[in-house]
Amino acid sequence: MDKVRFGYFSDFSDPTLLFFGSEKALNGMKDLLMSLQEGDVIQLDKDSHFQPIRDTRVMLSLAKMEQEGSITFIEAGKPCLQWHPSKMDIADIIEKLDVVIGSTTPCHHYLDSFSMDDEVVVQVSKGEFPDDFGQ
Repeated sequence: MDKVRFGYFSDFSDPTLLFFGSEKALNGMKDLLMSLQEGDVIQLDKDSHFQPIRDTRVMLSLAKMEQEGSITFIEAGKPCLQWHPSKMDIADIIEKLDVVIGSTTPCHHYLDSFSMDDEVVVQVSKGEFPDDFGQ
């Protein structure tokens, strides 16, 4: 199975949660995000569509309607994050994923929304990193 690889990189220009993979893998990520319902909590490092690198763990859940999206560390000093986008954030993320998936050249997009004022950048990439990147 083609999987989306993801990892936390504190050594990028900004601390970054990077998702990267093929068009097929990123379509799987898009499908997961589109199916996310309030109350769902998905541990991406345990999900069959994802492959964590650098011991990164990510808990994905949908923010309640009145809450803004966020990404926060669950455990200080460890690559363990809670990604908590709002429904508006999800719609924006899907649009950005479509751009990356549809690109015929290697590219990336930042998945942060303007409502997220966090210290971690969320980025998705296709064709820019080899499969063994970050190992």
